Amino acid sequence: GWLGHKDPFAFSSQYDAGEGVQRYQAGTPPIISMVALNAALDVFEKATIKQIRAKSIALTEFFMEGLGSRGLLQTLACLTPRDAARRGSQVSVAHEHAWGLSQALIEAGVVVDFRAPDILRFGFAPLYNSFKDAESALNTLAVIIAEERYLEERFATRPTVT
Repeated sequence: GWLGHKDPFAFSSQYDAGEGVQRYQAGTPPIISMVALNAALDVFEKATIKQIRAKSIALTEFFMEGLGSRGLLQTLACLTPRDAARRGSQVSVAHEHAWGLSQALIEAGVVVDFRAPDILRFGFAPLYNSFKDAESALNTLAVIIAEERYLEERFATRPTVT
């Protein structure tokens, strides 16, 4: 194949440039990046899809139970189905100030996702997220809500693209 070729896997002896920006692809993929990717893919050889899914369910169940046991469901509405067969590897909650919560959590080192108008998503990657990670996210969320840190001015302005 030729990088930048309109049909890179045709293995044509003639170079035909791709359309638009595709034609500017050049060079060999960086070796260091490919080695890192290969190492990351090695993890998949050590776990079956069933094991990965089981941990996904366990992590999201743990997180949802933690929301309840910490009283966070008095402030947040859990949107994620309790039935594990109906959910993926994330837990979504609704809150009037979800944007501010997302920014306060990110500042505190908890990576979350915001969806307008009022949804906060906690994603769990079962291959590398641990129950300790979920516990830490719950604890951080509880502190931010208790202190109402999400109401601070620096978390009030939402950019055009979030």
